[in-house]
Amino acid sequence: MHEVFAAVPYQAKLEQSREEGIELAFLRSLSFCIYSVKRTRKHKWREKMIVFDCDDAVLCEEWLHAIQTVLSGD
Repeated sequence: MHEVFAAVPYQAKLEQSREEGIELAFLRSLSFCIYSVKRTRKHKWREKMIVFDCDDAVLCEEWLHAIQTVLSGD
């Protein structure tokens, strides 16, 4: 069983075009990450990151806020 411990916006890396020297960045994330851990054999832990992509930035923010609310216990 995995235990989720964080949900954060997915940060896209800045990319630089070699031809024009322009940096591209997204202002609103269309993805978010869920971080979880799972206990394995012999008292070891395994961390896992899952990236969820959305078609709509508002929907992405709603999901992220809802998950963060559940994790905070509010």
